Amino acid sequence: MNTLKKMGTFSGIILIALGVLLYACKVLIIDFFTVVAGITVIAAGVYRAVEAMMLRKKEMPYVWIAVSAVIFIIAGIYLIINPMATIRLIGVFIGVFAFMSGFDRFKMALMRKKEGLNYSPTFVTGIIHMIFGVVMCMAPGYGMNVLIMIAGLYMIISGIMVLMSTIWFGDF
Repeated sequence: MNTLKKMGTFSGIILIALGVLLYACKVLIIDFFTVVAGITVIAAGVYRAVEAMMLRKKEMPYVWIAVSAVIFIIAGIYLIINPMATIRLIGVFIGVFAFMSGFDRFKMALMRKKEGLNYSPTFVTGIIHMIFGVVMCMAPGYGMNVLIMIAGLYMIISGIMVLMSTIWFGDF
């Protein structure tokens, strides 16, 4: 078995394993991401605190930066302690971006219609984005579970396709 075939087989197995992990351990994955989000916000607060200390030495106004540092650190600790708040926050954040993407799709569909082009697929994807945005904003916990399950399923299918490609079809 040549190196590319070995790497393809290894990649396929890793994709399947990660997909099964995502699909089977949704709660653990969500908890992991809530801790990562909290640590990221705390890190931003620490960065702001260092920035405030550096500006203090230069006798520049630093009070608001120091206040924002404290707020970031407190918010990060809160996100780690309260994972449901983090899930809601991330879900709503994703939902807002889905709405923006939906509006962009509607704008694109209108432009395509004015140019006499087929706009139906673009319009349909705009509706899908809007529905997704509503689900993410109204039920972010459910939405996050579904997203993780879809990602897991996608990885499993991708892993199977890579394995099929390397083992049976001999693409390498």
